[in-house]
This record gives sequence, C-alpha cells and structure tokens, in this order.
Amino acid sequence: MIDRLIAELVVELLLDQGWPSTLHDEVNELVCAWLRGLILAGKPARHPLRITLCDQLAARVTAGDERLAVIRSGCRAARLAARTPEEVATDEERHRELRALTPLSIGGRRRRPRWRELPGELTDDDLLEQLALLGADLGDDGEALLRRVAADASQHLAPAVEEPLTGHGLASYSTSLRIDLVEAYCIDERDEDDGYDGLGDEGIRSHERGPVTPLAAFYRGPLLALFRADLRGGVSCLNRLLNHAARARVQILRRGSGAILPNRRTGTSPSLTSPVSGAGTSATVRYGCGTAAPAEARTRA
Repeated sequence: MIDRLIAELVVELLLDQGWPSTLHDEVNELVCAWLRGLILAGKPARHPLRITLCDQLAARVTAGDERLAVIRSGCRAARLAARTPEEVATDEERHRELRALTPLSIGGRRRRPRWRELPGELTDDDLLEQLALLGADLGDDGEALLRRVAADASQHLAPAVEEPLTGHGLASYSTSLRIDLVEAYCIDERDEDDGYDGLGDEGIRSHERGPVTPLAAFYRGPLLALFRADLRGGVSCLNRLLNHAARARVQILRRGSGAILPNRRTGTSPSLTSPVSGAGTSATVRYGCGTAAPAEARTRA
C-alpha cells in the first residue's frame, strides 16, 4: 500500500498532463494503489479526481468504438465491392428468405447467442481493474462499460472480479451490478450442444492467477464484499453458481452413459435421482472467484 494523499497529487498531475506509453505499467500500478487506498478509507461518492479518471476511461473506450466502427465500415465496403454478380444474386436471395421468416416458421428452436465485437480498449485488463476500483464513483457510464463486457466478452472480466479490493469497490457502488458481474464471469455458460467434458470444463471458470499468488484471501474475489453488503443477494448468487456447477457435473457423468440432458434454457431441470454411472457422486466446484475455500455441490444417484 502507498500513502494515498501523496499518491493523489501525482495521480492528479498524470491525469492532467498524461504520461509516456513506456511508463504505462508503472502508472497503472500507482493509480490502482491510490484507488485501493480510497476504498480502504471508505471515501464516499463525488470524489473529483475519481470522477475525472472515470471520464477519461470512458473517453478511451469511445475512441476505441469509433476506431472499430471505421474498420468495420471499410471491411464491409471492400467486401461488397469485391462481390461477383453471382454472389450479389445469392446475397439478395438470402436477404429475401430471411425477411420472409416469422417467429412461427422458426418454431421453438433456440438460436445460438451472438456476441458483439468489442474494441481492445474495453477489454484491456488495466482499464477493467480501474473501473472496478472506482467504487462509489463508477457512475452510469462506468457501469455501462462493465455491463458491455459482461454481455459480450465475460471471459475478460477477471481483473474486475478477482483483483484485490475490486469486489469491495463494486459492492460500494451497486450490489446488483456486483452480482451480475460475478455470475457473468464465474459461470462458464456455453452452448448446450458443446457440453462439458470434465477436462477443465466443469461449469465454473478457474482462477487466472498463478500458484504463487494466494487465491483465497479476504481482499480477493467478490463474495466476501458481497456478503457484507447484501447477504441475501450474495447467498442467492452463490446458490446459482453451485447449481450450475452441479448440473455441469451431472452432464459430464451422463455423457459417458449416453443419457441426454434436457436443454437448460427450456426451464426443465434434469432429475438428480435418475440413473447415473457411479453412486454418491461428488461434484466439486473449482471456485474461480477468489473466495475462501472450494465449495462442494453433492448429487446422489
């Protein structure tokens, strides 16, 4: 930790004057340490320098969105210009067919989710960690950025979920946002057609930290801060994680026996008492959210 009062003077100068790109890592470390100091001091909302930092982070992402839009526009124009007459006719026919489709013609078939491409600025580890550490000054703009990542690139949320005091920072802003980010990151929710194979794919994302860094500590992960801020909401979130992990484990076991699981999105749950190869199976959640100890979800066959 650093003296936040002294660090604040340096951070103010950096935000006003900028810094060379060669010092990016050092500046990020300083800014994050300063933000953690504010969280530990319990500083309320409307801190002027935190608001300035949030505005600059949002502006950086806006510039990335504009750059990505230009690239997309250029690629689309080039692709359209390079089409042959046959390809033009095929595209027009496909467009007419899609317009003719109705919800009834599609039926109950579930579509695969489509994710939007995000600019690299928004999935940058340093930016996401700083957003989470803004605490009570995250604001609507910062929340919108984190929700974009949760919706379209949740695998990148580790810096906002697992880094020291990020859980405390987000919980001080909104427990509902904290819950949504935890579930988006921790639940490895892939297409049911792909399923889980049990080789590292057990429904819960694992830690991204190496073996030297402690994975269980009071300052890591989101759940301790969430339990302190909203115990009922935190327990409900934990239950959903355990339920998802247990179902993934059952799917792994049934895959070996040739049984078919109902689609999770249809609202029907698999019977945990139907025959599964092996009895008294224990499904262990490899907790990828930096909390105290791995939890166990047990299902009996």
